[in-house]
Amino acid sequence: METGIPVGAGTDATRVASYNPWAALYWLASGKTVGGTVLYPQANRIDRMEALRLYTVGSAWFSNEEKEKGSIEEGKLADIVVLSDDYFSVEEEHKAH
Repeated sequence: METGIPVGAGTDATRVASYNPWAALYWLASGKTVGGTVLYPQANRIDRMEALRLYTVGSAWFSNEEKEKGSIEEGKLADIVVLSDDYFSVEEEHKAH
């Protein structure tokens, strides 16, 4: 990311991974597994805004669909989610589930 190489994020949902985007966003920002095991030091983590950007805009770039999706703009495809808490301020451990 520091060199400007495009980066996207996702679940890589295989039989051993979850399709849950919140688990992936939690891992990117906290460096922890859903079970709470720390895998990455602070230097290798990103903040919640960057994690969300990689999951949306970043991944749309990789599928060559950045003109159709990835950001909230007029004319683009969109899914809508209503959250019970603010993604940017909810307690970190609450975000894993």
